[in-house]
Amino acid sequence: MIFVICPDSELAEDGIVIRVNDNVKRVATPFANNYYGDALDDVDWLFDQYAAGSPSPPTMILSGRVVEIQAIYVRLTNESGKGWEPIRGQSRLQSLSSTADTPRPEPRIAWASTSPPTEDGTSYSRGYDEIRSGDERFNGWLISLEETTLAPVIFQR
Repeated sequence: MIFVICPDSELAEDGIVIRVNDNVKRVATPFANNYYGDALDDVDWLFDQYAAGSPSPPTMILSGRVVEIQAIYVRLTNESGKGWEPIRGQSRLQSLSSTADTPRPEPRIAWASTSPPTEDGTSYSRGYDEIRSGDERFNGWLISLEETTLAPVIFQR
């Protein structure tokens, strides 16, 4: 059994959905991270389709049958002053039958003042996600694969 972290952007940008029992074949890199502060940091692989253009870190084609998908949720803090990051040791997993079934916490949108209307009567306002310390956010998936194979990506010069 191989466990893989799959960031939201890895699938969302192309509208890809992964389901339990699907056979997947994706570019992966080693996941050497101290990001979550819990057992998720021990996961060995990260799906990363953009790593295929670089020989470093070691890039592999990882394939296998999906036996479990779990959404990863983290609580956020900005205590370090380096931007929003997970509160260590507080990730939460939720089992799903597909990545499309992922519940996502609703953000609080803070709206800026509305612009004066244009000639055609259209007004604009910008909004941003108002994050508070302790807010929970969806952070990707933990995907469990069996019947796996790993093959190095061959780089052409």
